[in-house]
Amino acid sequence: MHRFAILFALLVCVFTSVKTSPLSGALFISNLDEESVELFTNTLKERQEGSLIDRLRGDKRFSRFVDALSRDRGLRDDLENKDKKATVFAPTNEAFKHLEDDRRRNNDERELGDILRYHICPDLNIRGDELHQGMLLRTDLRLKKLNDRHQRIRVFRFRGDAWLNMRARIVERDMEAENGRIHAIDRVLIPPRDAREMLFMMPTEFSTFLAGAERTDMSKHLADEKGLTIFAPSNEAWQRLGFENLRYLFSCVGQDRQRGMERHRECKGVQDLKRIIQYHMGRDLAYTTDMMEKREMRLKTLYEDKTVCIEAKERGHKDRTHSESCSKDRDNQRDVRRYMFLINKGEAKVQFADGLAENGAIHMIDNVLVPDDVKLPHDRYE
Repeated sequence: MHRFAILFALLVCVFTSVKTSPLSGALFISNLDEESVELFTNTLKERQEGSLIDRLRGDKRFSRFVDALSRDRGLRDDLENKDKKATVFAPTNEAFKHLEDDRRRNNDERELGDILRYHICPDLNIRGDELHQGMLLRTDLRLKKLNDRHQRIRVFRFRGDAWLNMRARIVERDMEAENGRIHAIDRVLIPPRDAREMLFMMPTEFSTFLAGAERTDMSKHLADEKGLTIFAPSNEAWQRLGFENLRYLFSCVGQDRQRGMERHRECKGVQDLKRIIQYHMGRDLAYTTDMMEKREMRLKTLYEDKTVCIEAKERGHKDRTHSESCSKDRDNQRDVRRYMFLINKGEAKVQFADGLAENGAIHMIDNVLVPDDVKLPHDRYE
């Protein structure tokens, strides 16, 4: 009876979210007899037995997710293979009800297989407490529009909860299996659309950049170009150019057109605007993880292959918590919170990084980049 009471107390500690120090737990366990410790160890082992697909099948909340996975033999086999590690973000049955409504309302005809792959992070076993603000997770969804790279999920933290792409909230975390772990989410993750559409979703930030792209016939490149890195100046950044410069760039009123050219985009101001818009569109895909790894990199742009220089500079450590400072060095090297990202030696700074798109990445910057051979008629307004 005494042994049962102790075992029950241990199980309560395991299955609740009460946090205790590892040291106190170790002292508590060390006071048990060997048979009780063996019972406790076996109970923990039972929680991890079975593959990822076994764990999902054993939980009725994920029956619709399991049913969808069963139609894709490759995915099902991967999750069943105990030699292949993965982290799975599993939508609940309620989440699938929302998916049906969303797809019907938005006339979304994307393949279900792509959506499922977007919930699986291969070769990773990520604990819930490791999901920090700004973290990028490489998924099983590989896209030609990303130059055959894998689409990412971006982690947000809001009021203590972890959110994925600001769409799905993790409602239960760390359901362990022999080949990984599962986190339950309350919405189905939908892969991002093309860069133009993603920018249109945030008109209060990017309407001026989008207007410039439309004005110069560059909007189609935002939608169709593969593997883009877009440094999108915010509306506030454009305002810093000043009213007269903006009028020069966006309007041909009062400007001489070249002989024989009648359309608005042939005036000098709009030509310069096109050069500026092209200069903000890199030909190669660069996430912050790429920038942090290389520390400094150059990207060719759509403007005559002129390059922009990107620097990943480490911030000071004074704001880091004790738990962060004690984490492994290899993890810290990829923690986006530790870095600032400067463009062209500080001409602009990234304010929001890693906006995800079907064909690239979007980084919001705080100043408009002006190529060396573009001369604005007026001093910038500061």
